Amino acid sequence: MSFYKDNSDDYFCVGVDGNLWILGNHGDYEAAEDTAKSLGIDVVWMFGKETAEQWKATLTKTLGE
Repeated sequence: MSFYKDNSDDYFCVGVDGNLWILGNHGDYEAAEDTAKSLGIDVVWMFGKETAEQWKATLTKTLGE
């Protein structure tokens, strides 16, 4: 699994199934990873809210709202 660190407490991940998962607010990466494991998500990439906001802005600009 890869992880792009940012200064967020909200975590998201992309699973091997191709779905985007909301893991919720956690104090650190390890806690978010534990949540993913407990939900049975095989994580490909985990990222924080800062990264999600950047992606949202780019996708909104490109695809519209």
